[in-house]
Amino acid sequence: MGRREPSKLMAITSRRKRPLNRSVSVRDARLIIVATEGEKTEPAYFEAFSSYRIKIRTIPCSNGESSPRAVLDRIRHFRAEFDLGDDDEMWLVIDRDRWEDKMLSEVAQQCTAGRFNLALSNPCFEVWLALHYTDTIPEDLESKTASQFFSTLHGGYNKGRLDATPLIPLVGDAIAHAERLDLNPQARWPDTVGSRVYRLAKVILPFLD
Repeated sequence: MGRREPSKLMAITSRRKRPLNRSVSVRDARLIIVATEGEKTEPAYFEAFSSYRIKIRTIPCSNGESSPRAVLDRIRHFRAEFDLGDDDEMWLVIDRDRWEDKMLSEVAQQCTAGRFNLALSNPCFEVWLALHYTDTIPEDLESKTASQFFSTLHGGYNKGRLDATPLIPLVGDAIAHAERLDLNPQARWPDTVGSRVYRLAKVILPFLD
């Protein structure tokens, strides 16, 4: 029997678990870890995009711990527990919502230091969902009105049971709309109504063809 390549040997002998069962059919799959502020909506959206070429593992909110700091803690614990590949990406998907600038700034700084990607929506994730249909978002949109705004565009919306299937063909439009609204892309998050989830979507999109 020939010698194993070092990288393969390390994967076999690693004490950490693998987050993805890379069987023969999926051994080349790209893995994206997404820690979310929400418990159901965001996981339902991102997991709809998993295919044989890309696997998305979500780490949703649990026990009501939805603060940006809690989201960051969850993804840190995940990285410490599992054996990840060099091409695997880790993202935080959080809302501007009611959180103080100080907390958001601290989390953004720690994401940069820890090599986590940050995708923040202002004021909430429903803005990203609405961007699949339009780039005309009310400037005074708030979290409590964003759900109804998206529901009108989508023809209904239940936060606990999002059917993301109709949104998949519209991801390219959502990216274009979000980029058009992002007037200050160098800022840590959108200053006005918008969503940086488009940056994560741009990673996913090439694998959907």
